[in-house]
Amino acid sequence: MVFSLAHIHTYGQATNRVLNGNFEYNYSCPSNISEVNACVGWRQYTKGSSDYYDTCATGNADVPTNWGGYQQPASGKSYVGLYTYHKNDPRIYKEYVAGKMIPLVPGSSYEVSMSVSLGNISTYGTNDLGVYFYDTWDDSIATFGPLNVNPHVSWYNLQPIMDSVGWVRLVDTVQVDSAYDNIIIGGFKHYNNLVLDSFPGIGDDGYYLIDSVVVRNITQFVVSVNDTLLCAGDTVHVSYVDLDTSGYSSATTFTLQLSNAAGLFTSPVNIGATIGGTASGTLVGVIPDTITNGNNYLIRLVTSNNADTSNFSDVLKIGNLDTSNIQVSTNAPVCEDQNISLLATYDSSEVSFNWSGPLNYSSTLANPYIVISAPLHSGEYSLISKVYGCTQYDTLNVLVKPKPILPTVSSNAPVCAGENLQISSVSNSGASYSWQGPNSYTSSLQNITIPNSITANSGTYTVTATIDGCVNSNSISATVYTTPVNTSSSSNTPLCEGQNISLSSTNNTSGVSYSWVGPNNFSSNAQNPSITNATTGGSGWYVVTSSINGCTQKDSTNVVVNIVPGTPTLSYNNPICVGEALKLTAVSNTSGVSYNWTGPNNFTSTSANPNKSNVSLSDTGEYTLVTNKLNCSSTPQNISIKINTTPFVVMYANKDSICQDEPVTFTALANNASSNLVYQWYINAQAISGENQSTYTNSKLQHGDFVYCKLTDLTKCSVPFIDESNDQQMYVFPWLAPSVSITVNPQGAVHPDSFLTYTAHAIDAGKPKYQWKRNGNDILGATGVTWAAKTLDHNDTICVEIESGYQCPQPLKAESNCIGVELLGVGDVENIKKLVLYPNPNNGQFVLEGLLSKRSVYTIEVVNALGQLVYKAQEKSINTTVRKPIELNNIAQGAYLLKFSTDSGYTTLRFYVN
Repeated sequence: MVFSLAHIHTYGQATNRVLNGNFEYNYSCPSNISEVNACVGWRQYTKGSSDYYDTCATGNADVPTNWGGYQQPASGKSYVGLYTYHKNDPRIYKEYVAGKMIPLVPGSSYEVSMSVSLGNISTYGTNDLGVYFYDTWDDSIATFGPLNVNPHVSWYNLQPIMDSVGWVRLVDTVQVDSAYDNIIIGGFKHYNNLVLDSFPGIGDDGYYLIDSVVVRNITQFVVSVNDTLLCAGDTVHVSYVDLDTSGYSSATTFTLQLSNAAGLFTSPVNIGATIGGTASGTLVGVIPDTITNGNNYLIRLVTSNNADTSNFSDVLKIGNLDTSNIQVSTNAPVCEDQNISLLATYDSSEVSFNWSGPLNYSSTLANPYIVISAPLHSGEYSLISKVYGCTQYDTLNVLVKPKPILPTVSSNAPVCAGENLQISSVSNSGASYSWQGPNSYTSSLQNITIPNSITANSGTYTVTATIDGCVNSNSISATVYTTPVNTSSSSNTPLCEGQNISLSSTNNTSGVSYSWVGPNNFSSNAQNPSITNATTGGSGWYVVTSSINGCTQKDSTNVVVNIVPGTPTLSYNNPICVGEALKLTAVSNTSGVSYNWTGPNNFTSTSANPNKSNVSLSDTGEYTLVTNKLNCSSTPQNISIKINTTPFVVMYANKDSICQDEPVTFTALANNASSNLVYQWYINAQAISGENQSTYTNSKLQHGDFVYCKLTDLTKCSVPFIDESNDQQMYVFPWLAPSVSITVNPQGAVHPDSFLTYTAHAIDAGKPKYQWKRNGNDILGATGVTWAAKTLDHNDTICVEIESGYQCPQPLKAESNCIGVELLGVGDVENIKKLVLYPNPNNGQFVLEGLLSKRSVYTIEVVNALGQLVYKAQEKSINTTVRKPIELNNIAQGAYLLKFSTDSGYTTLRFYVN
């Protein structure tokens, strides 16, 4: 960072270090008291609810008239307010505001000032206003009491400020020892240590308005450096200006001094000097080679004959490579797919690292690594190490050696026991090989042979190829089988055509596989296969081959299949309905056969073409025919017989109750019917011309009309069949316009706390829905025929809107007449001078205070927005003073009305719970 003289300002022109010190800027306009957080850069510091006032606001947060009283700003358009004293509060209650600052320069002096005015609500003034700076404290403290700190600036020596008409400017100076960037303003004394002043009255408060907060640099001897990141042995250029040059001579020596690493000048190091200095200039210093790493160094300038000392410079960060001892190394060379490790050792935590290398590699870790390396990662890796202003450059050469090509492995497996097992591999030229396998097998040959193999040689063989210390492996699975012995075969012949051929094979060796072949291209891998529905072409020799370990044995068996009658062709007189005659027909391609029919209801017949009259639904099902010849039976032949049921039709409408001229669609559903159908629709027994579809739509039906449909099925039975549907009677309603009016009880002007009941009277609306409205806005939850309230305001208007529950409304909604609220004027209690409720808003705990002209019995009532009584108490005044703490536990948020009454009248106060 480079500073120039343009950044140095004389006293009276220095920059205000407090951000938004006039409170002019805000995030949003305050809507009420206790909203300091709406001001840019400012916040409440404790649980005490300090306040923000601005001309953009209205009500309690307005300027000039607000909660604190009446006051124009000292400057601009805004100010803040806070309590320093509250006499009768059981707590020690204080309020503070906290804000952000441009960081202060350690060792520099500052003028601290602000404008103060006593709020009109105050009876007391205090002498404990002050300012506290911090940079590492909490941003807020959960307390209502005074902060347990000593303010950097205080005006304890002054008498309490009692000016509530104008502004009093408080000014003091301070030299700071840290780069503070936060400011807290408020009263820092305990109540027991306060000096108080007061006005005549009954109040308990001490409340101040604060404006125009300024913290300005007043140091006259200022230095700045051209760079804040330095290295041992570096040259630093320091610019200075001294506004107080009295006492300088040509013999004056200007000396640059460097603090220790903690920023302390207990044993400063002189790093440069000049004789005959002037009021401003530039000195050159050299950072010592023996300096240690640190990030809190400071530079100052001292003079000889007038013994003046400048402020401190900006904080310097200085490094030393000799004390950091940075060393680099690597685990290279490595083989492909291994991790590359880059290592940097160092003796200082302030070191930062930046690695770079091939393939745009980069890392800021001290010891990074590259996983699953490849030859492309080979090359030079550079490391830039930095300790503040020091930089060290190192390089490493990394070699990633390629792996051998993955060996290609092959074998002659599977083989039979006793045969040679041969396995070969191919990789890079010049590679060495190493084999491992079952039975602890090892070999260093490229291609291996195991003579006269046994089953124990079965398993996985792994070969490893090696070149220049890098390896690659591949595996192959090899199997050695045993040999089957003593195979024999047989069959179930002779048999008839159409029966199943059963073949069987036996072998005394476990794990044997089988392969059968025979006539008609028969093949099977089952040990005991079967052939279903055999034909004469299935006669002949069947050969079985048993195999294990690649070795085989064979045996054969002869099969004889006799001819059977051919399968007859079956048919019947389809379609057929209940009550008609069933006629079965069979045609056989084999002469001389006998017939055997079976079917539902214990049907049997030996006729080729049997009949069954007057069938019913129970005759539906499967009918089977078997023909026989020469003790061999044909394959049973089935035919499915379906006896159709009588068709029928049902009809429904999409609605049975409609509004005048509303369309209705009727749908006829055919059951047990064919697709060849005819529909005829009727209204009140009159056929409707041209309507022959399954649906019918009409928008001109009259109340009481009957609609039905007749269905004709042309093909389901032997003759056309007609069925008539159910009737649908229609209900047609006229269109009606809804209307509504309202009444109120009691009528006319009422007292402010009167309970008003409103009643709606709806006509032609069925069972309507209600929505009550207050001043044109919906009242949440007010949806009944009546609505009542006790907290209405003068000139409020109450109406109701209904939504008709009648089936045919036109329009759907209607609005009532509106009734205005007229409240009688609220009477004042004759003998009360002042009645105050605080705090407001509150959390349900507050205090009611007042002063009566005579001793009285008074009643306190609190009602919610629904007019419900939530609190009531009756008390006697103490002499003429009214003070009543009230606790409304577990009370809901919202607006409430407090009624205070005596025998001479009453008054009301509105308050809010948040």
